[in-house]
Amino acid sequence: MPFEPAVAIARNTAAESADSARLRKAVFAGFILSGMVTTLLGAALPILSARWSLTDARAGLFFTLLFLGSTAGMLVFGTLDRRRGHGVPLLTGYTLMALGVLLLSSGALWIARLGVFIAGLGLGFVNPSSNLLVASAPPAMRASRVSTLNSIWTIGAVSCPFLVTLAQRMGSFRAFLYLTSLTVAAVAAVFAFLHLARVTEDPAAPQKSETLGGPLTSGAWRSWINLAGLFFLYVGTESVFGGWAAAMGLQMGPTHHAVAGLMPSVFWGML
Repeated sequence: MPFEPAVAIARNTAAESADSARLRKAVFAGFILSGMVTTLLGAALPILSARWSLTDARAGLFFTLLFLGSTAGMLVFGTLDRRRGHGVPLLTGYTLMALGVLLLSSGALWIARLGVFIAGLGLGFVNPSSNLLVASAPPAMRASRVSTLNSIWTIGAVSCPFLVTLAQRMGSFRAFLYLTSLTVAAVAAVFAFLHLARVTEDPAAPQKSETLGGPLTSGAWRSWINLAGLFFLYVGTESVFGGWAAAMGLQMGPTHHAVAGLMPSVFWGML
Protein backbone atom coordinates (compact mmCIF):
# COMPACT_ATOMS: atom_id res chain seq x y z
CA MET A 1 0.00 0.00 0.00
CA PRO A 2 1.44 3.42 -0.98
CA PHE A 3 0.52 5.10 2.32
CA GLU A 4 2.30 2.63 4.60
CA PRO A 5 5.70 4.44 4.54
CA ALA A 6 4.03 7.76 5.40
CA VAL A 7 2.13 6.17 8.28
CA ALA A 8 5.33 4.57 9.57
CA ILE A 9 7.18 7.89 9.42
CA ALA A 10 4.36 9.63 11.29
CA ARG A 11 4.39 6.96 14.00
CA ASN A 12 8.18 7.19 14.39
CA THR A 13 7.97 10.99 14.63
CA ALA A 14 5.26 10.78 17.29
CA ALA A 15 7.29 8.24 19.28
CA GLU A 16 10.37 10.43 18.98
CA SER A 17 8.40 13.47 20.17
CA ALA A 18 7.06 11.54 23.16
CA ASP A 19 10.60 10.34 23.90
CA SER A 20 11.95 13.88 23.70
CA ALA A 21 9.16 15.20 25.92
CA ARG A 22 9.93 12.64 28.65
CA LEU A 23 13.63 13.39 28.47
CA ARG A 24 13.02 17.14 28.57
CA LYS A 25 10.81 16.84 31.65
CA ALA A 26 13.49 14.78 33.37
CA VAL A 27 16.10 17.41 32.49
CA PHE A 28 13.94 20.19 33.93
CA ALA A 29 13.28 18.25 37.16
CA GLY A 30 16.92 17.26 37.55
CA PHE A 31 18.15 20.81 37.05
CA ILE A 32 16.57 21.80 40.37
CA LEU A 33 19.03 19.42 42.00
CA SER A 34 21.85 20.85 39.91
CA GLY A 35 21.06 24.26 41.41
CA MET A 36 21.06 22.76 44.89
CA VAL A 37 24.40 20.99 44.48
CA THR A 38 26.00 24.09 42.95
CA THR A 39 25.07 26.27 45.94
CA LEU A 40 25.33 23.57 48.61
CA LEU A 41 28.99 24.24 49.36
CA GLY A 42 28.49 27.96 50.00
CA ALA A 43 25.55 27.30 52.31
CA ALA A 44 27.38 24.51 54.16
CA LEU A 45 30.76 26.26 54.38
CA PRO A 46 30.23 27.60 57.95
CA ILE A 47 29.26 24.09 59.08
CA LEU A 48 32.28 22.51 57.41
CA SER A 49 34.62 25.19 58.76
CA ALA A 50 33.35 24.64 62.30
CA ARG A 51 33.61 20.85 61.96
CA TRP A 52 37.36 20.95 61.19
CA SER A 53 38.23 24.40 62.64
CA LEU A 54 39.24 25.70 59.21
CA THR A 55 40.58 29.15 58.48
CA ASP A 56 39.12 31.06 55.55
CA ALA A 57 42.17 30.15 53.45
CA ARG A 58 41.76 26.42 54.11
CA ALA A 59 38.00 26.58 53.67
CA GLY A 60 38.48 28.30 50.32
CA LEU A 61 40.20 25.17 49.03
CA PHE A 62 36.74 23.59 48.82
CA PHE A 63 35.79 26.11 46.11
CA THR A 64 39.04 25.45 44.25
CA LEU A 65 38.29 21.73 44.20
CA LEU A 66 34.65 22.28 43.17
CA PHE A 67 35.54 24.40 40.15
CA LEU A 68 38.57 22.30 39.18
CA GLY A 69 36.21 19.32 39.10
CA SER A 70 33.64 21.26 37.10
CA THR A 71 36.28 22.37 34.58
CA ALA A 72 37.59 18.82 34.21
CA GLY A 73 34.05 17.54 33.72
CA MET A 74 33.34 20.07 30.96
CA LEU A 75 36.57 19.16 29.17
CA VAL A 76 35.69 15.45 29.19
CA PHE A 77 32.04 16.20 28.39
CA GLY A 78 32.82 17.35 24.84
CA THR A 79 34.34 14.02 23.84
CA LEU A 80 31.68 11.94 25.59
CA ASP A 81 28.87 14.02 24.11
CA ARG A 82 30.19 13.65 20.55
CA ARG A 83 30.47 9.90 20.91
CA ARG A 84 27.37 9.04 22.94
CA GLY A 85 24.97 11.99 22.74
CA HIS A 86 23.53 14.05 25.61
CA GLY A 87 21.95 11.18 27.57
CA VAL A 88 25.12 9.44 28.76
CA PRO A 89 26.77 12.64 30.13
CA LEU A 90 23.56 13.36 32.07
CA LEU A 91 23.56 9.88 33.59
CA THR A 92 27.28 10.12 34.39
CA GLY A 93 26.98 13.60 35.84
CA TYR A 94 24.09 12.88 38.20
CA THR A 95 25.78 9.68 39.38
CA LEU A 96 28.95 11.62 40.22
CA MET A 97 26.94 14.36 41.93
CA ALA A 98 25.18 11.79 44.13
CA LEU A 99 28.50 10.22 45.10
CA GLY A 100 30.11 13.60 45.79
CA VAL A 101 27.31 14.79 48.09
CA LEU A 102 27.44 11.48 49.95
CA LEU A 103 31.21 11.80 50.52
CA LEU A 104 30.74 15.37 51.80
CA SER A 105 29.02 13.89 54.85
CA SER A 106 32.21 12.10 55.87
CA GLY A 107 33.98 12.97 59.09
CA ALA A 108 37.36 12.88 57.33
CA LEU A 109 38.42 16.17 55.75
CA TRP A 110 40.20 14.61 52.77
CA ILE A 111 37.15 12.48 51.91
CA ALA A 112 34.89 15.52 52.09
CA ARG A 113 37.25 17.41 49.79
CA LEU A 114 37.29 14.48 47.40
CA GLY A 115 33.49 14.53 47.48
CA VAL A 116 33.42 18.23 46.55
CA PHE A 117 35.73 17.56 43.59
CA ILE A 118 33.58 14.64 42.41
CA ALA A 119 30.40 16.71 42.76
CA GLY A 120 32.05 19.43 40.67
CA LEU A 121 32.99 16.83 38.09
CA GLY A 122 29.34 15.81 37.90
CA LEU A 123 28.22 19.42 37.47
CA GLY A 124 30.69 19.72 34.59
CA PHE A 125 28.74 16.97 32.81
CA VAL A 126 25.20 17.94 33.81
CA ASN A 127 25.14 21.70 33.18
CA PRO A 128 26.33 21.79 29.54
CA SER A 129 24.45 18.64 28.51
CA SER A 130 21.19 19.94 30.02
CA ASN A 131 21.51 23.30 28.27
CA LEU A 132 22.44 21.72 24.93
CA LEU A 133 19.62 19.21 25.10
CA VAL A 134 17.03 21.92 25.79
CA ALA A 135 18.61 24.22 23.19
CA SER A 136 18.12 21.54 20.53
CA ALA A 137 14.40 22.46 20.45
CA PRO A 138 12.92 24.16 17.35
CA PRO A 139 14.21 27.74 16.98
CA ALA A 140 10.85 29.29 17.91
CA MET A 141 10.87 27.48 21.29
CA ARG A 142 14.60 27.48 22.01
CA ALA A 143 14.96 30.77 23.90
CA SER A 144 11.92 30.19 26.13
CA ARG A 145 13.02 26.66 27.04
CA VAL A 146 16.58 27.69 27.91
CA SER A 147 15.20 30.56 30.00
CA THR A 148 12.81 28.17 31.75
CA LEU A 149 15.64 25.74 32.44
CA ASN A 150 17.75 28.41 34.12
CA SER A 151 14.75 29.64 36.12
CA ILE A 152 14.23 26.08 37.35
CA TRP A 153 17.92 25.95 38.34
CA THR A 154 17.29 29.00 40.53
CA ILE A 155 14.61 27.11 42.47
CA GLY A 156 17.28 24.72 43.71
CA ALA A 157 19.83 27.49 44.25
CA VAL A 158 17.43 29.56 46.36
CA SER A 159 15.99 26.68 48.38
CA CYS A 160 19.27 24.93 49.23
CA PRO A 161 20.69 27.51 51.72
CA PHE A 162 17.30 27.65 53.45
CA LEU A 163 17.17 23.86 53.71
CA VAL A 164 20.76 23.67 54.96
CA THR A 165 20.02 26.25 57.67
CA LEU A 166 16.88 24.38 58.69
CA ALA A 167 18.72 21.04 58.79
CA GLN A 168 21.50 22.54 60.90
CA ARG A 169 19.08 23.94 63.45
CA MET A 170 17.39 20.53 63.67
CA GLY A 171 20.78 18.84 64.11
CA SER A 172 20.28 16.76 60.98
CA PHE A 173 22.74 18.21 58.45
CA ARG A 174 24.18 14.80 57.60
CA ALA A 175 20.69 13.40 57.17
CA PHE A 176 20.04 16.24 54.72
CA LEU A 177 23.15 15.26 52.74
CA TYR A 178 22.06 11.62 52.69
CA LEU A 179 18.59 12.57 51.45
CA THR A 180 20.00 14.90 48.79
CA SER A 181 22.42 12.23 47.58
CA LEU A 182 19.59 9.68 47.41
CA THR A 183 17.40 12.08 45.43
CA VAL A 184 20.18 12.85 42.95
CA ALA A 185 20.82 9.11 42.57
CA ALA A 186 17.11 8.62 41.82
CA VAL A 187 17.37 11.19 39.01
CA ALA A 188 20.41 9.31 37.66
CA ALA A 189 18.32 6.12 37.66
CA VAL A 190 15.60 7.91 35.66
CA PHE A 191 18.12 8.96 33.00
CA ALA A 192 19.53 5.43 32.93
CA PHE A 193 16.02 4.06 32.32
CA LEU A 194 15.27 6.60 29.58
CA HIS A 195 18.59 5.94 27.86
CA LEU A 196 18.17 2.16 28.06
CA ALA A 197 14.62 2.42 26.72
CA ARG A 198 15.76 4.42 23.69
CA VAL A 199 18.57 2.01 22.90
CA THR A 200 16.27 -1.02 23.31
CA GLU A 201 13.47 0.40 21.17
CA ASP A 202 15.73 1.60 18.36
CA PRO A 203 19.20 0.05 18.44
CA ALA A 204 20.00 1.59 15.06
CA ALA A 205 19.26 5.13 16.21
CA PRO A 206 22.31 7.38 16.16
CA GLN A 207 23.58 8.13 19.65
CA LYS A 208 26.15 10.70 18.69
CA SER A 209 25.30 14.37 18.76
CA GLU A 210 26.07 16.57 15.79
CA THR A 211 28.48 19.39 16.49
CA LEU A 212 29.81 22.19 14.35
CA GLY A 213 33.51 22.08 13.58
CA GLY A 214 36.12 23.94 11.58
CA PRO A 215 38.70 26.62 12.24
CA LEU A 216 37.66 29.91 13.83
CA THR A 217 38.02 33.12 11.85
CA SER A 218 39.75 36.14 13.36
CA GLY A 219 36.37 37.74 14.07
CA ALA A 220 35.15 34.57 15.75
CA TRP A 221 38.28 34.48 17.90
CA ARG A 222 37.67 38.05 19.06
CA SER A 223 34.08 37.19 19.95
CA TRP A 224 35.24 34.08 21.78
CA ILE A 225 37.81 36.05 23.81
CA ASN A 226 35.27 38.74 24.69
CA LEU A 227 32.75 36.13 25.77
CA ALA A 228 35.39 34.32 27.84
CA GLY A 229 36.26 37.58 29.58
CA LEU A 230 32.61 38.28 30.28
CA PHE A 231 32.16 34.84 31.80
CA PHE A 232 35.32 35.25 33.87
CA LEU A 233 33.96 38.44 35.42
CA TYR A 234 30.32 37.42 35.68
CA VAL A 235 30.67 33.80 36.83
CA GLY A 236 33.64 34.69 39.04
CA THR A 237 31.71 37.46 40.79
CA GLU A 238 28.63 35.26 41.10
CA SER A 239 30.66 32.45 42.64
CA VAL A 240 32.40 34.75 45.14
CA PHE A 241 29.22 36.39 46.42
CA GLY A 242 27.10 33.24 46.41
CA GLY A 243 29.83 31.07 47.92
CA TRP A 244 31.03 33.32 50.73
CA ALA A 245 27.78 35.10 51.69
CA ALA A 246 26.90 32.75 54.57
CA ALA A 247 30.46 32.57 55.96
CA MET A 248 30.94 36.34 55.82
CA GLY A 249 27.53 36.85 57.44
CA LEU A 250 28.64 34.84 60.45
CA GLN A 251 31.74 36.99 60.84
CA MET A 252 29.67 40.20 61.02
CA GLY A 253 28.70 39.42 64.62
CA PRO A 254 26.26 37.43 66.76
CA THR A 255 23.30 39.58 65.73
CA HIS A 256 23.67 38.35 62.16
CA HIS A 257 23.93 34.63 62.92
CA ALA A 258 20.18 34.07 62.61
CA VAL A 259 20.09 35.31 59.01
CA ALA A 260 23.61 34.44 57.83
CA GLY A 261 22.59 31.06 56.48
CA LEU A 262 19.78 32.64 54.47
CA MET A 263 21.94 35.31 52.82
CA PRO A 264 22.86 33.07 49.84
CA SER A 265 19.13 32.43 49.23
CA VAL A 266 18.54 36.18 49.02
CA PHE A 267 21.47 36.57 46.62
CA TRP A 268 20.43 33.75 44.29
CA GLY A 269 16.80 34.84 44.40
CA MET A 270 17.65 38.40 43.33
CA LEU A 271 20.00 37.12 40.65
